[in-house]
Amino acid sequence: MDKTKEKIIIGVVGGMGSYATLHFFEQYLKETPAIKEWDRPRIIIDNNCTMPSRVRAILYKEERPELVKQLTESVQLLINAGVTHIVLTCGTSHVFLDEVFDNIPQAKEKVVNIIDTLAISMSQNNIKKSAYIATEGSVISGIYERYCTPRGIELTPPLNEDFAVMRNLIEDVKCNRITNETCDSFVNLIKKKCECANTNNIILGCTEFPSIYDFAENTLKKENIRVWDPLHEALNKILHC
Repeated sequence: MDKTKEKIIIGVVGGMGSYATLHFFEQYLKETPAIKEWDRPRIIIDNNCTMPSRVRAILYKEERPELVKQLTESVQLLINAGVTHIVLTCGTSHVFLDEVFDNIPQAKEKVVNIIDTLAISMSQNNIKKSAYIATEGSVISGIYERYCTPRGIELTPPLNEDFAVMRNLIEDVKCNRITNETCDSFVNLIKKKCECANTNNIILGCTEFPSIYDFAENTLKKENIRVWDPLHEALNKILHC
């Protein structure tokens, strides 16, 4: 057994949504090829589907204290379970991380901020410009700019006219109804965003989007579009750094 992996225990704050969490678990399996099951590091998933909407908490301050409370409880549950790394499988939830850290200061050493990790990786790959697609809450909060701009990465956010399209895509994933129409809409959105930003880089700023990308990967690669997945970058950091 790989002694490095043996020391890793990954904790996942999931259920935001469940299929994004499932996709992260699938990525974990692919990134940890094993001759025997016990070669893989342990992973503990708290799939809490009852958390209030992160987007509505940002836009309307709706149930924000309850959201922070539940995020805090989930993080604390994983710390109590002895995890070494914690991943929140929702980009928008990172807007509330500072409040969680106020409640649990020791969590700051365990939480792998998927957006910060993404920004570091893009910077190391000398990426200077990228478009991104994300929830309305993430865009309005400026959470991606917060981490990318200081690293010299110029971001082009989605426009107001894109939000309805993205909401439909996100709901298709949450309801497990990815169709050809879903994939076509996803590809067209990404191609439009990259063209408008004059870049071939796109960040999948909502963690539901990688589930659609699995079906559209070959099409986007033919367009020479490079897709950046924050959860994949976080997993890579945990397993290989």
